[in-house]
Amino acid sequence: MESRSSISIIGRGAVGSALVDFFRQSEYPLRSVWGHRKEECFLMSDEDEIQAENSYPQRSSDLGGIIFIAVPDDKIEDVAVQLSEQEVDWNRHSVVHLSGAKSSDLLSSLQSQGAAIASMHPLQTFTKGDSDDRLKDIYISLEGDKELVGKLEEIVRDFGAHSFKLTPDQKRSMHIAAVFASNYLVSLMDIVHQITSDNGIENGLQILAPIIRQTFNNIEEKGTEHSLSGPVKRGDLNTIKQHLSDLDAAPVLTKNLYKKLGLQALSITQKTGQLTDEQVDELKDLMG
Repeated sequence: MESRSSISIIGRGAVGSALVDFFRQSEYPLRSVWGHRKEECFLMSDEDEIQAENSYPQRSSDLGGIIFIAVPDDKIEDVAVQLSEQEVDWNRHSVVHLSGAKSSDLLSSLQSQGAAIASMHPLQTFTKGDSDDRLKDIYISLEGDKELVGKLEEIVRDFGAHSFKLTPDQKRSMHIAAVFASNYLVSLMDIVHQITSDNGIENGLQILAPIIRQTFNNIEEKGTEHSLSGPVKRGDLNTIKQHLSDLDAAPVLTKNLYKKLGLQALSITQKTGQLTDEQVDELKDLMG
C-alpha cells in the first residue's frame, strides 16, 4: 500500500477537533496539532502525544506533509503569512484551509515559498465537541492545486464522505446557499419558537418537528416545486390576510419575513400554473 501523508492540524475549534478525532484513529500519521493555547499543542512520537515547546510550528519537523488550517476565515491569511515566515522547507509540505467562502488564494504566501495549496470545505454543521462521525456521508468541496486535490479526494473517501470540485466563484455561491440552508434555517426556527411561545404554546418546535422533517424529506425526494403546500399554493387569500393581521402584534421583522418568504412561495407556485392571474396579482399585492 502506498504510504499515507502525515498530517498536521492548526486550530482546535469544532471542525479542527473533528479532524483530530479522525486522524488519531486513521492510518494517516498524525504529526502535530496546534491550537490557540500552548497546552492544546502537541507533537506525536511513537504514538505518544508530547506537548510542544512552542505554541506555533517553527520548523519542518514540526509539521506533517499535509497541513490543515482550521481557524476562522478572517484568521486564515494571517496564519498563512506567519507560517511562511518560519524556517520551513515549504516544497515538502501542502497546506489546506477549510473555509467555505474563500479560495485557496488565501494561502498564496505559502505557495510563493513552494507549498502546494488547496481549500476543502465540509458541507456540514459542526459544534464544539463533535467527533469524526460528523464527517461521514457528507459532501466536501475541493479547490486548488490539482495534485493536492487528488490527495484530498482520497482523504475524503477515507472520511466516508463524498468530494466534488468547485471553482472559486462556485465556492462563494455554494457557501451562500449553505448559510441559507443551515444558519438561516436556525434563525427561521427561532421565529417559529417565538411565535408559539409568545402565544402560550409550549414545546412548539417539538410539536412541529414531524412536519419539519417530512417537509425536508419531500424536498430531498421531490424537489421544492412538488413539496410546497399551504395557503400560498392554494391561493387562500383570507387565511393570509388573517395571518398578516395577527402578525401586527409581532416584531416588524417577523411580519416582513412572512411576506418575503410568501413571495418566494408564490414564485414556486407560479411554475405549476395552479393559480389564476388574478390570484397571483392579489397575493403580490398582499405581500409586496
